[in-house]
Amino acid sequence: MNKNKSLKKNQIGTRAQVWNGTKLMTSGGLMKENLYMNKHNRIVSLKKKKLMSQKKKNPLYNQGYLQIKGSKKFGPKKSKKKKSFFENFF
Repeated sequence: MNKNKSLKKNQIGTRAQVWNGTKLMTSGGLMKENLYMNKHNRIVSLKKKKLMSQKKKNPLYNQGYLQIKGSKKFGPKKSKKKKSFFENFF
């Protein structure tokens, strides 16, 4: 279905309604082929699922909230405070 075509109000529904087939599209434009049921039985978009499965693009992994298996580090990475020019000089 083309997004440019206007939809009737009764064709737009929640993700659950689109998943069950009673509505055609969500308000964000997701159709049934764009939705996925994850292991927690939540309906998420396939685009979001693919993004979160890539470690480099996952915002939680980049900020340090996803623990690497076997490591004991957890939480945000602590950055070293840069010394000013005068602290290094004296």
